This record gives sequence, C-alpha cells and structure tokens, in this order.
Amino acid sequence: MHARQLTSKHSAHSLLALCTLGFFVASCGERTVAGVDRAATIDISPERTTVAVGESMSLEVSVRDQLGDSLGVTSIHWSSSDTSIARVSESGVVSARKPGEVTIAATFQGVSDVATVRVTSSAGAPQTPSVVTRIEVEPAFAVVRSSGKPDKRRARLTAFAYDANGNIILDRKFVWSSDNTSTATVSASGLVTGQRAGAARITASTEGVFGSASIVVVK
Repeated sequence: MHARQLTSKHSAHSLLALCTLGFFVASCGERTVAGVDRAATIDISPERTTVAVGESMSLEVSVRDQLGDSLGVTSIHWSSSDTSIARVSESGVVSARKPGEVTIAATFQGVSDVATVRVTSSAGAPQTPSVVTRIEVEPAFAVVRSSGKPDKRRARLTAFAYDANGNIILDRKFVWSSDNTSTATVSASGLVTGQRAGAARITASTEGVFGSASIVVVK
C-alpha cells in the first residue's frame, strides 16, 4: 500500500513537471520562430532624407521583440519602390540614380517599416532653367480715375510667372503694355495711370507667355 502511494506521488510530480515544461515551451513559442526571437517592430532611420544623383547613403534599422528588447539581426530584406530612381543594397545602402522620390522598405519576419528618399540633381550638374507656362496679374481688375489726386488715378499691378508644376518663378522680368493708351497707360514696373474714361487691358509678358488685367477708368 505504501509503495503504491509513492508511485502515485511520483507520477503526479512527473505530470506537473511535464505541464510546467509544456507551458514554458508554449510561452516561448509565442516569442520565438525557429530559435530566433520574433520581431514585433522595425524602425528605419532616418525616416525621410535627401540625396543627390550619383551619391550613396546608409539607412539604419532597429528590430525589437514584443518586450522591446533589441534583436541583433542582420538578415533584413531591403527593397526600393523604383530602382530607376534609387537602389538599395542588402545592407541598407541607398544609391541615387536619377531625380525623383522613392520608398525604401525593410522587412524581417513579415514586419516592415519604410523610409522616403528624395533624389535631387547632382550638385555639380548645371540646373535646368525653369520654363514659364503661365502668368497671372494681380489685381485682375482695378478702377482708377481720369483726373484728381495721383493716388486716385493710379493702380499698381504685379505679375507672377509660374512653371508647369504651379511653382512661382522669381527671376523673370516682364514687359508691360496697354491695348488702349488713350484710356490708361502702364509703366515698365506695372504702374497704371488713368487718362480718360473708358476701359483698357493691361498685359504683362515674358518668354512669349502673357497675362492680363482689366482696367476701368472713370471721371
């Protein structure tokens, strides 16, 4: 009878040990994959950067597990959204090829992070001058008098040149003209002066592109 009790106690202890071991393995299994801690987060640094054509730069990556501990992994998969603009090596070195913007991704165990890389023209290469595609004159409409105080007879117009992307081009000079100089004249700087009652269109031009404003002259 005593021997049977000892056998039962021994079996219970063995069962408890197996359960404890099973729980430990199951718990570890949630954090490991094939003996390697499972990645929970990946962070690329810097998240956004600029590099010139022909140059290279390195991206750093940090991989952490569910407890926030850093994992010293090196088998990161790198990829570029457009290799014609920039390529990325297996070690995270980005090589700029032509102007544009790409997304560089780092992936480990299905967890990813991305960084944005903008590629600009080579620092030593001549810059292509901006081409004017549109001119706007402000104000687009003004009323002046044909007589009286000078400030009532005049209106200052300002011309703005834009490229195809809608960016303002600052280094352009304009030629100003009036289609009815007997009604309103305009100076080389865009200052309109009323002469007699009527209407006139004032135009600013550069590089064959025109923009205009309507002027009404009252007594």
